[in-house]
Amino acid sequence: MGTAWLGIEPPYLDLSGQAADVIWLLGRTVPNRSPQPPVVSGLYPHNGFAVAKSPQTYLLVRCGRINPMSGGGHNHCDQLSLEYHDLGQDLVIDPGAFVYGCDPEARNEFRSTAAHNTLQLDRLQQQAFEPGNLFAMQERAQAHVDSWKVHGTKASFLGSHIGYASAGWKVVRKIHADLEHGTLAVHDTAAPLAAQTHGAEFCGRLHLAAGVEAVEQSPRVYLLVGASVTINPCWYFCADWIPKYMHDQRGFSQLDAGLVTIPIFLGADIGNIAGGGIVKLLAARGGGCGARGELSSWSRPPWSCL
Repeated sequence: MGTAWLGIEPPYLDLSGQAADVIWLLGRTVPNRSPQPPVVSGLYPHNGFAVAKSPQTYLLVRCGRINPMSGGGHNHCDQLSLEYHDLGQDLVIDPGAFVYGCDPEARNEFRSTAAHNTLQLDRLQQQAFEPGNLFAMQERAQAHVDSWKVHGTKASFLGSHIGYASAGWKVVRKIHADLEHGTLAVHDTAAPLAAQTHGAEFCGRLHLAAGVEAVEQSPRVYLLVGASVTINPCWYFCADWIPKYMHDQRGFSQLDAGLVTIPIFLGADIGNIAGGGIVKLLAARGGGCGARGELSSWSRPPWSCL
């Protein structure tokens, strides 16, 4: 009724299911509507959200700063987090607040970085908050939208935050979505802010809606399978068959045959320790595969996670 009084175009097309007083005011004739773009989008820097929506697909990205006047009472550690909906199905979701004051532990868990679809360094939090103060959070991430573009049915986002600056890292996230075909790709980069960085591991999380399962289809999976198929038979051959061969065919005692495998296991131990040390060294210098990587890629249907 308010739309009729104010002269605003009604937000619906079908009046058949409306109450009698609405029909009396607006009539049964469907009002003329101007053609709508295939994707409705908006960037709201003061609120900290970027949104792109088509009739069947929805993308929301969180990237903004805490209002200093608010004290961060209702803010979460959700910078660069996203929500995604496609073909009437919630896919990537925000778990929400869950509770306020009755369960402090759950309150802190649901406002933590780990409860959102974003990158986390070890157990560090993007924003500063005290577990005992359930309705206060201080700005630390300084999230910034570098680019938000929508062309036709395609949307792209580029943003960053420095919530882990104390460890020497800046997080950059790129998102590319095709709302017509239901595809979504997310790429995260951890860039060093200084020559000396800290932290052991970055973890990227996706909180999926109930009933949604992620299926890994990245080419890296096939490389891993190929390496496993190639290496494992050689490993079992060296570890199991050689002692048996030396005992049965060469007349070695069981003890001597077992001693033959010492170099094999010693080499494996050295390789494992050295490999872990090299990865840690590369990560500390801002390089290596731990510094950047594709978090996820979605396609329909059925929805799959790459």
